[in-house]
Amino acid sequence: MIYGTQRSYNTVCAPAFNNHPLYIGRYGVHAPEIKGKGTYTIWQYSESTTLSGCKKSVDACRFRKGMSVKDIML
Repeated sequence: MIYGTQRSYNTVCAPAFNNHPLYIGRYGVHAPEIKGKGTYTIWQYSESTTLSGCKKSVDACRFRKGMSVKDIML
């Protein structure tokens, strides 16, 4: 799995690595857009989510529709 922000991934890696599972950070309500024929597997949409029991903010992520943890297991 390759992790990066949408901007860094599209600048450095796309489209050469688009066939790999991608964990892409893009904060906000709009899902990541990947250059070329590719899409994210996991989208990190926030770095400041609060959870009961956690003293600090945490990252919030979601799988792309139709994907699950089974898709990234070895």
